[in-house]
Amino acid sequence: MAVETPQACPKCGSARIEQDTDVLDTWFSSGLWPHSTLGWPEDTADLRYFYPTTVMETGYDILFFWVSRMIMMGIENTGEIPFKYVYLHGLIRDEKVIR
Repeated sequence: MAVETPQACPKCGSARIEQDTDVLDTWFSSGLWPHSTLGWPEDTADLRYFYPTTVMETGYDILFFWVSRMIMMGIENTGEIPFKYVYLHGLIRDEKVIR
C-alpha cells in the first residue's frame, strides 16, 4: 500500500486508479528458491543432496532482503540453515547513477 492514497494518476491525471491486490513481495518469494527448486515439502533426493549447501555468493546490498529471508525460511521449514557461508562480492556502479 502507498503511504498516502493517490487521488489521481501522476502521469495522465486520471482519477480512475486502483492498486493491484495480487502482489507478492519479490524478496520473500525469492527466499523460497531453494525450497521450490528442490521439491520441498516433499523429502526428495535433490533436497537431501543439495540442502543445505555450503556457500551463498551475493552482493552486500541484498543481505537483509534476500539472504536473511532465505535463512529464516530455511530454519522454519527444514530446521536447517540453507548455507554455511555467505561470500560477498563488491558492487560496480555506473558513475551516472543518481545517488
